[in-house]
Amino acid sequence: MKRIAVIILWIGLAGCAFGENFTSDILLMKVDSLGNLVWRKTWDVDSTGEVTKSVVTRDGGYAVLGETWGGEGHDSIFLLKADDNGNILWCRRFGFNEIKACQCSSRHSISRRRADYINPLDFQETSDGGYAVVGRASKLSRWDILDKNYVWFTKTDEEGRLLHGWIEHPRDFGAELRNVIEVDDDSYVLIGDCDYKCWITKRTGCGECIWNKFYGKERFLILWSKAVKSMDGGFIIACNADTLDLFFGSDYTWLLKTDPDGDTLWTRTLPGFQPNYLHQTSDGGSFIGSRWGYPDALIKIDSSGNTIWKRPYSYSAWGGLIPTADGGYSIMKWALYSGGDMIFLTRTNAVGDTLWRQYYENVRGVSLQQAPDGGYFIAGLTNVIHK
Repeated sequence: MKRIAVIILWIGLAGCAFGENFTSDILLMKVDSLGNLVWRKTWDVDSTGEVTKSVVTRDGGYAVLGETWGGEGHDSIFLLKADDNGNILWCRRFGFNEIKACQCSSRHSISRRRADYINPLDFQETSDGGYAVVGRASKLSRWDILDKNYVWFTKTDEEGRLLHGWIEHPRDFGAELRNVIEVDDDSYVLIGDCDYKCWITKRTGCGECIWNKFYGKERFLILWSKAVKSMDGGFIIACNADTLDLFFGSDYTWLLKTDPDGDTLWTRTLPGFQPNYLHQTSDGGSFIGSRWGYPDALIKIDSSGNTIWKRPYSYSAWGGLIPTADGGYSIMKWALYSGGDMIFLTRTNAVGDTLWRQYYENVRGVSLQQAPDGGYFIAGLTNVIHK
């Protein structure tokens, strides 16, 4: 039987916080397999921009999802497509009203509701060449945890035009959908959190529920989760869990492995980690976690959730982790220094030993992907001006 493994990268934070007051442009950057700059492009969004995620598309180009905002409320989402040289082919912008207008099921119709703040949380290229996007929306603020927010899904064509979607306003507190995985023709498994539990649901593109599953852990609050489809057709989910202790609560990663129908196969609890990204690799999967003020670590987990090895890393900052084609790993982090933002890109071998490290000034890396030629594509921010 083929071995399945999981890689964890734990990253501390330095000089980073949600709600930071700044203006910025969108960065598209390509480096070669040794980290040398190939090209760098900037997109002026005429406001403040933020990148959520990027993907390498089937034609060898790149798609980038993010959001822009220019003041109080009325956020918009952008989805752009670039060719293999970073030239933007098209860019679509849409907001809550556009998603509401393209709902295809009266069951999920929300006609009188309003949301000024909208956040895209995940997307993927679908089998027909289009894109599936999920996120949250709220009326109070961009990340107000007290707001009973909406969750939404939308499907686009190959040029980013909205086709259909749905919006729900869950009755439970703090629902979010943070992961979208296409599983069949026009059906998707969506994974997030709802009422402090891990929420796994299978839906059609119009939002009709095929099944719903909720999982929790005694004395823990599930705050968010990241997921990938495993090689056996099931799902590996990394949840950020916090204890219920009011004064001595601490963060944990709660690992959950399910079958294709969302039923639990095993769970594991790892103290001191906050998972942010999860990636499937040829020998299993990898996920990245972050926590304020703690050192970084790369940890390998076997198919049963047991730790195989652990490697410490420096540079506390947000970043990304991807598996490389040769079985190694690439780690991207950014930090805020007196001279501005800086990206650190580190390449390791299969056991986590550093092979090389490069840095890039005056840029902030948010999403890292390996390009078809073995180089790397970085999406993020540039021209960041802190107010």
